Amino acid sequence: MEFGIFQGASVGPRPWEEAEPQRIRWDVEMGVAADAAGFDTFWAPEHHCLEEYSHNSASHLSCLAVGMLTERIRLVTGIFNLCPAINHPV
Repeated sequence: MEFGIFQGASVGPRPWEEAEPQRIRWDVEMGVAADAAGFDTFWAPEHHCLEEYSHNSASHLSCLAVGMLTERIRLVTGIFNLCPAINHPV
């Protein structure tokens, strides 16, 4: 059996100006703590336009930040939007 942790990047109700950068820091800290605790995977979904659910529009960057600070946890994007209007294919 494997265990993972799902990072939702929820910042709660408005105002978000101060909450978004802190939420990103918390998510990276959560990934580092999950690695130290022996979790197998760190999931970072990508979402756009969901006001009070997820503010992570670049899940690959969340995985990069966690990967720089961890040793063994596997990094998973979970959801990655392939729409060219949002993520250019290059």
